Amino acid sequence: MRERNALPDLPITACDVEPIHIPGLIQPHGVLLALRRAGGEIAVVAASANAGCDNATDPAAYLDAGSRARLERALTTATGAADLPLGTLHDRAGQPWDATLRLQATGSPGTLCPDDRDLALLELEPAGPTAAAPRLLLERLNQGLVEIQLQTDIVAACRAAVASLAAVSGFDRVMAYRFQQDLSGDVVAESRRVDGPPPDPAQPNSYLGLRFPASDIPAQARALYHSAAVRLIPDARVEPAPLLRLDGSDRAIDLSRAVLRGVAPVHLTYLANMGVRASMSIAIRGNAGLWGLFACHHLRGTLQVGPEARLAAEILARALSWRIAELQAAMVAGRLHSLAIASVPMLEDFSLARRERPPMDRWPIPEPDLAPRRLPASEGLHELLSACDADGLVVWPRVAGVEPLQAGTAPGAGCIERLCSWLDDEAKAASETRPGAPEWLLSTHALPELLPPDLAGMLYAGKRSEDPRHDASFGLLAVRLPGDGWLLLLRRELRRSVQWAGNPEKQAARLDVAASGDNATNCVDGRAASGGLLQLSPRASFEAWTQEVAGQSAHWSDADRRVALALRDAIGAVLLARSTEIARGNEELRRRSDETRFFADAAAHDLREPLWQIQVLSELVGEGLEDMALDQPPATAIMAELRQMTQSVVASAKRMHGMIEELSRLAIAGHQADRTEMVSLREVAMEALEDIRQGQALPQPLPLPQVQSSDRENTPSMPADSSISLAGLGGVSLCADRGQVRRVFQNLFSNAVKYRDPERPLCVVAEALPAVHGMVRVQVTDNGLGFDPAHATHLFEPFRRFPNRAAAATPGLGLGLAICQRIVVAHGGSIEARSPEGGGASFCFTLAEPDPATPAGTAS
Repeated sequence: MRERNALPDLPITACDVEPIHIPGLIQPHGVLLALRRAGGEIAVVAASANAGCDNATDPAAYLDAGSRARLERALTTATGAADLPLGTLHDRAGQPWDATLRLQATGSPGTLCPDDRDLALLELEPAGPTAAAPRLLLERLNQGLVEIQLQTDIVAACRAAVASLAAVSGFDRVMAYRFQQDLSGDVVAESRRVDGPPPDPAQPNSYLGLRFPASDIPAQARALYHSAAVRLIPDARVEPAPLLRLDGSDRAIDLSRAVLRGVAPVHLTYLANMGVRASMSIAIRGNAGLWGLFACHHLRGTLQVGPEARLAAEILARALSWRIAELQAAMVAGRLHSLAIASVPMLEDFSLARRERPPMDRWPIPEPDLAPRRLPASEGLHELLSACDADGLVVWPRVAGVEPLQAGTAPGAGCIERLCSWLDDEAKAASETRPGAPEWLLSTHALPELLPPDLAGMLYAGKRSEDPRHDASFGLLAVRLPGDGWLLLLRRELRRSVQWAGNPEKQAARLDVAASGDNATNCVDGRAASGGLLQLSPRASFEAWTQEVAGQSAHWSDADRRVALALRDAIGAVLLARSTEIARGNEELRRRSDETRFFADAAAHDLREPLWQIQVLSELVGEGLEDMALDQPPATAIMAELRQMTQSVVASAKRMHGMIEELSRLAIAGHQADRTEMVSLREVAMEALEDIRQGQALPQPLPLPQVQSSDRENTPSMPADSSISLAGLGGVSLCADRGQVRRVFQNLFSNAVKYRDPERPLCVVAEALPAVHGMVRVQVTDNGLGFDPAHATHLFEPFRRFPNRAAAATPGLGLGLAICQRIVVAHGGSIEARSPEGGGASFCFTLAEPDPATPAGTAS
């Protein structure tokens, strides 16, 4: 026979790991026997010291014959893990006991000896005089159930439940305690039978509205409520009874499901500090686990709560749990309904039906400017944010042709992009560390604590926390969108005062008591030594203590996350439909483009031959006419006129040939772009100028200006009164199709020369601007005649030429800028034009580095 120590030797900071499920003690108001059935016989393998009977292993030493027979039948017929009420059993002296048999009580596989997992616990509690109690108990229970079901909000349901529980159990004080996300708990309802001051004047008269730190109910204590919903302590001052092993084993017996389980000394001290003599706690379970607890306190004496009253209390707790689940579900359903209505304008804004569809010749649609468009304030927007319970919303779709949107409180575009990049990294790290885990989302009420310093500096630069008007976001709920985008819900800082039941930051006091003395001195390491044994000691004061909380938002709830996921699904459906439409448009574009190329190739082939014949024959006729003029002098005038006509035919044929070549370039522009070569923009621009100088890009020679560059070797000789500057392109390179990028520069430089202002020297500047979102940006500016800004959006349409002083004198079909756009779009970029006041034109185009997954030789 070995006796289990009342408290094992633990590390100094072991308050949260104390093995309270194996205390080796029971509360002495009852008797506990651990039974094992082997070989058709029942043996007592452990018994509480207060059972008497000289530690006998035969149940006959503890129970009379009839009770022993009932116990044997229960053990023989019962299967699985269950708690079986056996009613009243009698001991050998005829004393009645309320008996409960708990099968497979040692339910902690891997922590105890396998031989103990088939134990059954028999708990015996004194049978009280309950002859007249059941009817009154049932009436109070029924009234409580009705009151709980009638309530329409959670706090009111908790108030009804604590009032009913006080009537059923008889405790002086009954509290409903709700866990927060940080596992601290708020007292949301309280019923006090004692109207006067508590026995200890130092303790508060009411705990309603106060918050208790998470350390008051450590993790292992919360876990026990999943095994046993009710925890009863009839007398917090009585000495416990040891649980003695009778089979020679020194293994601890798991008492997680036992009502008589002994109480940890730290908890007894905690109750004493609150002035509580008896207590009972009951689990309030929710869909996601432990929602809260009923905490019942008796201040003026002991209180024994029998099995019937405990069962009634557990039924009330279950009824409250169900009502809370119903109210939460109704609240979520209401928010989802409001969301479905309020989100319609935003979803329509995403759809193609509400947006101007670009012409087919401008597809595929280039990536939009990443600056999000702000939704205007409206009643519908207010309802949308209200349904999300957020102060701001950002939709960052990363889908071609769909603009980012933001509403309410939200940071700037640069901060949003940087924040989404950080979320990308966090999501990737989470998927790598937890492969196959459910969908990752981020919800935090303290965003500054999670962000890297540089990003935090961007978000909160100039935001003084003492300024109540600042709109920085401290709460973030981020959910993935289809296409690797993000839906962000944002909350402002919520400054609030929290009333704690005692200072949560104050360390627990330690009583350092010598083994041979009674004098105590206060210490602060959270333990106490008594008689040479270490004991845990909680704080002694529960006086209300106020904490000012800043730098945080309100916590996000499970309902908030469900609403965010529903909004994500709705946005995702619209984005999917839009992506499908874009894909269909791109497929139609590819089909039409293939047809255009086929037609252009066929037309060019069919037209080149007759044009060549016209040109050659006209030249031959001209030569013949010259010869005839020499042989017949009288016909010289007529021959000269005919010779001029043939030269006009030849010139027209050459112009038609140039038009055919331009149409061919338009047909193939952007197709079969080979983006495997690293291209220097300055070198390509120099090559484009050389092409123009040699007449390769234009059908007739043009006066070209001088080139200004940091590298003047092999620079074409240009007139001294004009200039082209390429210095701003130096050092900029990317993977692109060299010939097609050169064509862009050729067309832009040619336009600058064509439409120069004859009243001033031509000046053209080509430069690389700072990169944005990883895109190379190039700007070509001239001081020529410019164009009407009203025509800016139509400049890139094929065959469009607009009134200009030089338009009539410059040949062409109006295809140069259309070719530029197609080449730029094929390189993942875009091009735009503007004409500032005072003349001139500025063209800015972007080029993207190719995706490594894109095969070489195809358009991006």
